[in-house]
Amino acid sequence: MPSTFLCFDNWTVVVSAIFDSPIAMSYRPNMRILAVLACVFVPSLAWADPRVIPAERLREIRILGKAGELIVRASADRVVEADLTDPDAKIEEKDGVLEVRFEKGYAEFRIPLRSNLTVETQKVSVELSGRYGRLSAKNADGDVSMTVEAAEVDVVVGRGDVSCAGVTSKLSIVTRQGDVEVSGLSESTRIEAPAGEIRVERPPHALEVVGGTGLVTLNGRFESKSTATIQTTTGRVVVTAGGAEGLKVAGTSESGQIFFPEQAPQKSKGSYVRGKGSTELRITTVSGAIHVED
Repeated sequence: MPSTFLCFDNWTVVVSAIFDSPIAMSYRPNMRILAVLACVFVPSLAWADPRVIPAERLREIRILGKAGELIVRASADRVVEADLTDPDAKIEEKDGVLEVRFEKGYAEFRIPLRSNLTVETQKVSVELSGRYGRLSAKNADGDVSMTVEAAEVDVVVGRGDVSCAGVTSKLSIVTRQGDVEVSGLSESTRIEAPAGEIRVERPPHALEVVGGTGLVTLNGRFESKSTATIQTTTGRVVVTAGGAEGLKVAGTSESGQIFFPEQAPQKSKGSYVRGKGSTELRITTVSGAIHVED
């Protein structure tokens, strides 16, 4: 059976549950006494239980797992709730930091909006959704999927794919062995995936891509005065994003070619300027091809 704990910042849920119970309904003349007992006695019981912590006290939530599946959702309720199938899971709160450790199995969390969340896992499939303040996810082996809204998102994966949608101010993704797909809005994005494919559906205002052997694809549309820097070794680069009037491209290739559909010259090394726009794109490849379209 999964174990469950709750953390909430008011006792409305507790009092309502008492009032709505069949016992309370049969003793309506004593409701005033019951209300006093509920407001005084029940909170003191909760404080004695280390699993019940007012959410307003939490500065950060840390989830540490070794193997299994992890799902975290940030909801509008001022509550922290978790279901864990690991009977040996440990739950501790100290100085405003709630830390949960599990060895294996399924773990699902519901946390308050705008929480600062840190996830450190080893062989876990991770799924995150909702609105956060600061979000950090490190996974040694396993995919990370997120649809989030956050001021800052930092993802580091040893082996596994990363997909990110939503709205972020600053996004950083590193996967040593896996693919990356980003389809959300971001002011600044940095992606490093030396052994996998990289796909960006909506170029941010500032984009930096460090690829390797995989295909790099930029779709969507560039905003005015945006910049993009792409580095690959043998990977091919395809840019189909619109809004690239006056696209400035600085690229080098040791053995490949740089392709521009509307320009006849094809050189192994060179710098090209198209039009008089303000969008800037820099592409560097050691051995590969670059293909750019409006």
